[in-house]
Amino acid sequence: MYLCRALTMASRKTFLLFLSLLLLPLILECFLLEALVINSSDGDINTRAVCTEMERKALLKFTGGLEDPSGRLSSWVGGDCCKWQGVDCSNGTGHVIKLDLRNPYQSNSTLDYEADEAAFHLSSLVGQISHSLLDLKYLNYLDLSSNDFQGNPIPNFFGSFERLSYLNLSQAAFSGMIPPHLGNLSNLRQLDISASPFDESSWVSDLNWLSGLSSLKYLNLGLVNLNKAQTNWLEAVNMFPSLLELHLPGCELNNFPQSLSFVNFTSLSVLNLDDNNFEASIPGCLFNASTLVELRLGSAQIKGPIPYDAWGNLCSLEVLDLSGNDISDAGIEFVDSLSTCSNSSLKELFLGQNQFNGHFPDSFGYLKNLRLIDVFDNRLSGQIPNSLGHLKNIRSINLSKNELSGPIPDSIGNLGNLRSLLLSDNAISGSIPPSIGKLLFLEELDLSHNGMNGTIPESIGQLKELLALTLDWNSWKGTVSEIHFMGLMKLEYFSSYLSPATNNSLVFDITSDWIPPFSLKLIRIGNCILSQTFPAWLGTQKELSHIILRNVGTEIFGSGAKATHSGLPRIRTQD
Repeated sequence: MYLCRALTMASRKTFLLFLSLLLLPLILECFLLEALVINSSDGDINTRAVCTEMERKALLKFTGGLEDPSGRLSSWVGGDCCKWQGVDCSNGTGHVIKLDLRNPYQSNSTLDYEADEAAFHLSSLVGQISHSLLDLKYLNYLDLSSNDFQGNPIPNFFGSFERLSYLNLSQAAFSGMIPPHLGNLSNLRQLDISASPFDESSWVSDLNWLSGLSSLKYLNLGLVNLNKAQTNWLEAVNMFPSLLELHLPGCELNNFPQSLSFVNFTSLSVLNLDDNNFEASIPGCLFNASTLVELRLGSAQIKGPIPYDAWGNLCSLEVLDLSGNDISDAGIEFVDSLSTCSNSSLKELFLGQNQFNGHFPDSFGYLKNLRLIDVFDNRLSGQIPNSLGHLKNIRSINLSKNELSGPIPDSIGNLGNLRSLLLSDNAISGSIPPSIGKLLFLEELDLSHNGMNGTIPESIGQLKELLALTLDWNSWKGTVSEIHFMGLMKLEYFSSYLSPATNNSLVFDITSDWIPPFSLKLIRIGNCILSQTFPAWLGTQKELSHIILRNVGTEIFGSGAKATHSGLPRIRTQD
């Protein structure tokens, strides 16, 4: 009996040992679960792994080489670096996979340039990059853009982040040679190492390293000096069948190969080659890039001619910039070609400063999706066509500095989405059409330096969004009253300094007790008639800093002027 009991007890021990070995993996898993961090938020409980100690120390060492004047890295304390601002980790492993330290500052248009720049630099990380980042072996996203790395070169070791798919080092004050080691990043989909005009020069010895970036979809080398890669730059970027966007503005390129053995960028939607020095015509291979949505060749020293039928494959274009070149009349012919697309997608058209001659083309009015048209500083003549009234989506029209004549068409009133209408420095005549009052979103109207010799309609007072109204150097006639200003609640700049030849044919007849609905910053009136000794309503303009009243047919510097001026503390210019 004792023997049987002993055998039974031995069997139980053997069974328990077997059971413990069987359950060991489950026990270990329980211990691992204890390493998870449990966060509770709004009643929901989420689990994730904490960051590894090696990666936490690597990030802290990285901060040792940086100044942080705005305290952006003040959250980088404690044991879990996954909670730090700008750091993202894998929920499953805790490894750092994303480091987003781009400068968050957004330019503030209400500040002057110096104050805006100071605020930008205050928000920057300043210094140099530690090799400790190499310990972030699982990093797939790195953004250090718009900081200040004080002219240091981009570290060679960035080419060791083999998992990296996104790298943005743009406008971060790097300089020197772009390391060809970046060509090791075979998983990279987006690379932006564009510079700022204020940075020291960055350059490449060649572009052969690009061949290693087989997954690339976005490439921006803006303002990087590519002069040493002149001979093969187009071939180098032609290797990426998946490339969607290519940005090479201001890269000191002066060689634009006119042919390729084959065209491989069959997915390209955006091509930006602005501000280069090609001194050549557009190569024929670009006219076969039917996927292009945005083509920017502004100030790239492009020359004509352009074959009339060359644009037939570019009906998908939404943005076209050929401004600041020497294309001559070929550019106008191309617009005729694009207007024949069965479903033209063109939204923004920049053709300024190209020495275009001839009549303003009626075909512009049939690019029905246009939102912006700029043909500034050419030699286009004839009248503004009525067909522009078809552009129901247009927001900005700049026809300044041409040789346009005749009246403004009444169809201009059909452009209900228009924000900016710039027609200065032409030979336009007649009156402003009353239909101008339909442009309820108009913010800027410049008719200066023309031969307009008619009247200003009262309907102009309906432009409730208008900020700037410039009527200078014309020969206006008639009377301007409070009704002309009745609805101009946002007006800040008003200028009606007319040609001396008008003989004061425009009269401002405004009652002495009128209180304007706006708050001006600048007013210029010259060679007109003011019905008051000094416009008393100017005393209500507390934001006014510039006043010019010259040859207005009356004495303006009486006691009324002094009393009014004393209530205008911001005045910097008066005449």
